[in-house]
Amino acid sequence: MTEHAVQTQICQTLRRLNMFFFKIPNEQKFKQYNPAAYASKMKAEGFRAGAPDLAVLLPNGVTLWLEVKRPAAYGIGKSGKQIIISPAGKQSAAQIEFEREVKLLGHLYYVVHSPAEAFKALEDAKNLSAGSVKIGGTN
Repeated sequence: MTEHAVQTQICQTLRRLNMFFFKIPNEQKFKQYNPAAYASKMKAEGFRAGAPDLAVLLPNGVTLWLEVKRPAAYGIGKSGKQIIISPAGKQSAAQIEFEREVKLLGHLYYVVHSPAEAFKALEDAKNLSAGSVKIGGTN
């Protein structure tokens, strides 16, 4: 399964659950036309290297950041044992730094390799959101 397929499944389910979420268009597709000028423009407009793929906003000010990565692909080797054909996707240095910064600010950040991992993260976030102090009030 590709990263695109995983993220698409996550988004379809978030829509079905009527969740408020959005994709952060942070791909580095600066290869066309004038890459340096485009990169400069994007940075001026708030481009942030390492920003995750999805943000899910929950009640009581809880934000869940999801970095979606390609899951590992497995096959059967000549010995008949399961082998890894391609490893799971990993965070870049910029993504690791973004994760560190948002966690210092108290946000939830998860790296997910499957829809199941994303929905475990969503359940954790919903539980935190339900127990949060409401602005202007108490639990």
